Amino acid sequence: MTPVRSTSSRRKRDDWMLVLTSAGIASQSLRTGAEWTIYVPDELERAARANIAEFERENVRPAGRGEAAIDLGPSRAGMAAGAVLLALHAASFLGPGRVAWLRWGRSSAWHILDGEVWRAATALTLHADGPHVIGNAVGSAIFVSAVCRSYGAGVGLLAVVVGGILGNLLNVLYRGAPHLSIGASTAVFAAVGILAGAQLVRRRRLAQDWRRSWLPLGAAVAILAMIGVGDGTSDFLAHLFGVLAGVGVGLVVAWTRSERSRAAVQVACGATAVFLIAGAWALALANR
Repeated sequence: MTPVRSTSSRRKRDDWMLVLTSAGIASQSLRTGAEWTIYVPDELERAARANIAEFERENVRPAGRGEAAIDLGPSRAGMAAGAVLLALHAASFLGPGRVAWLRWGRSSAWHILDGEVWRAATALTLHADGPHVIGNAVGSAIFVSAVCRSYGAGVGLLAVVVGGILGNLLNVLYRGAPHLSIGASTAVFAAVGILAGAQLVRRRRLAQDWRRSWLPLGAAVAILAMIGVGDGTSDFLAHLFGVLAGVGVGLVVAWTRSERSRAAVQVACGATAVFLIAGAWALALANR
């Protein structure tokens, strides 16, 4: 094992190790005094240094005139999204009742193919039971957080929401009527795909061996195989299409951006993500 970076910041160590994991590079960290040192296999030293350097260039930007540098903190956006999912699940038992909310907002192939495309968004906020929503809240805290820490809260949330919506639409187009589905897991797996797509672009920019450039996609497939199959009651195809849609979104985001956007862009993208979900529910309620 070869040391590649050292830091006294545990948060920075976690960031670097997440970058290496997303790139398919195994790593270990050892603490000596106040310093954390990251080690990787000898043959991957060059790739590891290049990935960390690229991450630092994309995410460390000095504050401009009167502009504060963006610091979202560890996992705040993903944890907030998970908390919202839990709150919406609890709220679905209020008002007209759970059956009505499911009828109005679930992803129904019949209705979506008939023009009610907003259901691809509303379905992301509905869950079958407590374990279902808790699982997706945990997934959000892990994978959505990773996307948001790479691209900022606003851009990251918009990318995940768009990936989830596209994943539901692809699922409907493939499965056809009378397929029904609910749950944020499509968006959670879209976050996995976004990370894979973004890492693929980063590796190609670093001109790494093309055979190793596809490792992030392999990692996404491995995650899908480990947690996307479930106990037979989960919608595996929705998870698969979430990953595929996320890879596409991740490629677009990574190719069009070289660093985290300014605060105004983050706010605009975050507001757009909220508008997509809130607007979809407005349409669902108006057409109930």
